[in-house]
Amino acid sequence: YSGLPEDQVVAAEGWNDVQGITDPCTRRLNVYMWIMSGMTWNGLSDEFYDRIKAEYHRLRHEAFPGEECGYCDSG
Repeated sequence: YSGLPEDQVVAAEGWNDVQGITDPCTRRLNVYMWIMSGMTWNGLSDEFYDRIKAEYHRLRHEAFPGEECGYCDSG
């Protein structure tokens, strides 16, 4: 998670642990979603948000081919 806010990654990974999620891909997707959901409060840049969203989009489609990721129509 190089370059991601460490406090947000730690919080998201803690939630993954509480939920018993062990699949590495699902854990990473959850971390990206966790960070994106809190970005308005964190004051992170639009560019940073767009990079995370693009990586989430890519990984989601790689892990779950043929499923919607929630960002397909928003570019």
